Amino acid sequence: MCKPVVVVLVSLLLITSGFTILSAQTPFVAVYFDEKIQVEAATCPIAPPGTVVQRLYVAALNFNAMINAIEFQITFPPELQYIGENYLMPTLTNGTTPTGLQLGFLGGAVDANTALILVEVVLLWQCSACTGTSNAPITVGPNPRTGLLGAFVLGDPDVEIPGVGLTALICPTVPVEPTTWGRVKALYQ
Repeated sequence: MCKPVVVVLVSLLLITSGFTILSAQTPFVAVYFDEKIQVEAATCPIAPPGTVVQRLYVAALNFNAMINAIEFQITFPPELQYIGENYLMPTLTNGTTPTGLQLGFLGGAVDANTALILVEVVLLWQCSACTGTSNAPITVGPNPRTGLLGAFVLGDPDVEIPGVGLTALICPTVPVEPTTWGRVKALYQ
């Protein structure tokens, strides 16, 4: 009789730790410079200002739910001029990405168990190179009208899944410091 109790307790412990590992992923909304949602930074193109179009992709990641709606805002640096946005799935919208956006999904919930591209934002570069500009952020934050950054799952009552906004950069810089070859080799010993 003692063995079954131990087996049940160990099983419960493993199941509980599995849920802890799964829930350790933070849901976030981020901006990417490519549709594969891999590139988080870019440099100003070497071209006259206002002549190069840039497309950014806003994605929801790690929400791990069927979501019905999502809210956020994106703030762009002056080097990027907002032109408009395209929705990649049927949506109901209120606002825009720079003013605060509420997206509801037509036809019900969408699967956010993997990366979900929410909107394609179209911008114009207003710089001719990354001179004088470094680490200019594109930030994702809460919708200023509601104060919310996150997704909603239909329920009774509706359930909010709070998210975190990630920052992308234009004209990123990589910090460097003077060192010797001996110090570099010492790092790998």
